[in-house]
Amino acid sequence: MKRLFHLVLIIALLSVIFASCGPNDGSSAIGEEESSDVKLPRYSEGIVTFFSGDVAVLRGNTWQDVVIGDLITSNESIQSGADSYCELQYGNKALLRIEENTLVKMLDILSEPQKTNVGLELVKGSILNKVNRLTGSETFQVKTDSAVCGVRGTRFLVKSEGQDSTVLAVDEGKVAFIPLGEDLKDLEEALKNSDPELLKILQGLEKDALIVNAGQEVNLNSGKQKEIGDAYKNLEEIVDEISRTKLEDQSKLVTRLENACKKVRDQMVALKALTEPHKEELSKLSEDSLIKLEMNQSGGDKKDDALVKVKIKVDVKETGIFLADEEIGMGDFSGIFPINQNLNFSFRCRGYSDETLDFVTRPGVINSHTVAMTKLEEPVSLEFNVVPEDAEIFINNESMGKGEYKADYYKGETLSLVFKRKEYNQKKMELVVGNNTPPLYKIELIKSIETRYKIANGPLTGNLVNSGDIIVTANSIGVVTAATLKGKKLWSIPTINNPNENSFPVVIRSSICFTGVKEMIITDIKSGSILSQMPLRGPQSHLFGRRTAALGNKILFPYDKGIMIMDPATGEKEKDIPVPDGSQMTPSVYEGKIVIVDQKGALLVINPETGAVETKIQTSAVQPIGVMTMISGNTACFTGKTGKVVKVNLKAKEVVWEKNLSSEQAIAVTYDPEMGDEGVYFFSRGTLYGLNLDTGNSLFKPVKGISSPPLYGDGRIYYGTLDKKFITADALTGSRISELNVNGKISSRPLFVGNQIVAGLDTGEIIVINPE
Repeated sequence: MKRLFHLVLIIALLSVIFASCGPNDGSSAIGEEESSDVKLPRYSEGIVTFFSGDVAVLRGNTWQDVVIGDLITSNESIQSGADSYCELQYGNKALLRIEENTLVKMLDILSEPQKTNVGLELVKGSILNKVNRLTGSETFQVKTDSAVCGVRGTRFLVKSEGQDSTVLAVDEGKVAFIPLGEDLKDLEEALKNSDPELLKILQGLEKDALIVNAGQEVNLNSGKQKEIGDAYKNLEEIVDEISRTKLEDQSKLVTRLENACKKVRDQMVALKALTEPHKEELSKLSEDSLIKLEMNQSGGDKKDDALVKVKIKVDVKETGIFLADEEIGMGDFSGIFPINQNLNFSFRCRGYSDETLDFVTRPGVINSHTVAMTKLEEPVSLEFNVVPEDAEIFINNESMGKGEYKADYYKGETLSLVFKRKEYNQKKMELVVGNNTPPLYKIELIKSIETRYKIANGPLTGNLVNSGDIIVTANSIGVVTAATLKGKKLWSIPTINNPNENSFPVVIRSSICFTGVKEMIITDIKSGSILSQMPLRGPQSHLFGRRTAALGNKILFPYDKGIMIMDPATGEKEKDIPVPDGSQMTPSVYEGKIVIVDQKGALLVINPETGAVETKIQTSAVQPIGVMTMISGNTACFTGKTGKVVKVNLKAKEVVWEKNLSSEQAIAVTYDPEMGDEGVYFFSRGTLYGLNLDTGNSLFKPVKGISSPPLYGDGRIYYGTLDKKFITADALTGSRISELNVNGKISSRPLFVGNQIVAGLDTGEIIVINPE
């Protein structure tokens, strides 16, 4: 196969060599090809610098195939067919790329230095434009049936579907967009001998034309065009009446002209952000898309000795042609390049082996090459069956239908497979077709939300907790409720802890303990029967998420000046351990010892038997509020009142690092941090923060629009958003892996129960999610 390809190249190269050894008459190197010389364009001409496929130029009344180096003049038109394009350059000022199925008429061409004036009419299709900055009275203008686009220097796209639609998309500079069927210059011409005040009003309308800036686009549809047309017709009638009115009487028409101009202004089209498809199209024109051209100033046929024509033809028309990995054509390609330039082409077509072609452009000849593609062996037949049957199948980003798909693929092809359906977790596969590839694939999608049920009225708060398959939660008015994982409601107990911002129940042995601003209740987790109830006042009130904790089979009850150890069966106090400098935190447990941070920022490790402080580690995170110190192994993390985060090594009894969540403002954190191998995560006022566990540096930019504290698991973080989505994100980078619409804001921290995630919503519902 390679030998055949090389033989074709050798024959082509020998043809070039033999031709170059003959008389130096400028004749083509291959067959009856036109001259290899690149003629210099005059200031009134554009030059075809690249094209591929079927492109024709209308000269007089005759359509002719475009050839590379064609010089295009005013009043000529260019039309491209399917899978075709053409690039036309005006001096060193502007480049026009005519996309497939497009018809463009050249109205004006002048590319003289400091006097550039280019006018185009886009009849149908799409064009890309790269215009270097214009100065003074220079213009570059694109007209469609429904708009005029004027530019001073930019990169932009215009699409036209006749009177139905005009799209203008800009990614560099800015373009004035006048949504009119005709240029305002015609109306200004009609008023040139009229009252100067009236002409000034009309010129003001042109100055107020819609400006589309970089990163914006506008779409003028047929409905809007009718409204604009009606307003413009009214303006035309006023201008016509003014032109027929005596000069001394024209001042009476000022108000009517102002109102007519206002009606046109009122119809200006709304701007929107540049879309990804248009951004991708515009990327075809890079900064170096314009080739360096000398211009023909003195007339006659002048040649550019620094440029040479290149032609590539492939024997399989469907073959994509790539230059430096950028696709430049299909089946054939012609372009103008500097002499002695090293070109690296590659050729790709499904069912054929990839080929390459490298050569250096040579002066005095057309660098023409024919490439032969080699067909691969017989393809492999593959079948994909998906359950449910209405699930969509995507292969290499292209939709292949629903439920079932069969096709032939060649060995070595890589297939990126995606199977998805609303309310189900999508599945992805990467498949390289080979001899051992199974012919049949059966894919079953799993429901993204397994169960959804109402458990309470109002938002669920804090954390969900569980004991086996029993889920217990509290809502925003202090009602505690238990249900099974499948949605069977077991019991519900109202408390006087109302309002309840973020307090939640704690599981201690077979009991549930719930505290808030006014009372503590202890209930049996299965029956909901109340075992103990105690009013909370003053220093005992639990605010900002402060709550009890479990120490073995005992309850740790924190209050402002200490910690009580209680019996969960009776609520009776067994011991009172003072905290000398006070604390408003929730206690943690480390190796059977109590861990709490006092108001002065000292982390204390307390022996529960003796009440003695065995370790005291001073930090600058003063007045921590409500939350628990998160402990994993020998690492402890907590935050002070203003968002000072501290990492402590409990074994070494030292501070590892201290960092502020924000350098600009104080951040009060009233939800427990979440810790994983990659980092420690904090939630405050709708924002998620992530810090590297080793250094304390930010893992990612703070994520706003968050509705719940995060859950960590296996390198991922899970949380809800204010726009009612459940997010799975990378724990190291914060980048979203997937999102699920849950029709409600997740208002409590999600919870792992087995392989599923349970979350509480602001609607009082519980959802059971099968994570992707």
